[in-house]
Amino acid sequence: MLHLFKSGPGRCTAMTAVYVWRLRDMIDALIFMVAGDLQVGRERVFGTGEPIDGPGVFSRNNQSWDGHAWLVLGTMVADI
Repeated sequence: MLHLFKSGPGRCTAMTAVYVWRLRDMIDALIFMVAGDLQVGRERVFGTGEPIDGPGVFSRNNQSWDGHAWLVLGTMVADI
């Protein structure tokens, strides 16, 4: 994955999308991608806490988006 997607802003979204696609191809489970802040319990692990306009952010190529994307599988969260 890291050979295909060089480091830089917004790469996590493309890598996570490929991760979701590949896992869906391998296992029969509900797997989806989320973006924004990550909070564990009451502690924010990543993000600013500010709301994001998902359709606005992801409807075009936005190299300046300062966010992150994760994969969700059941009760588990995976980060590429």
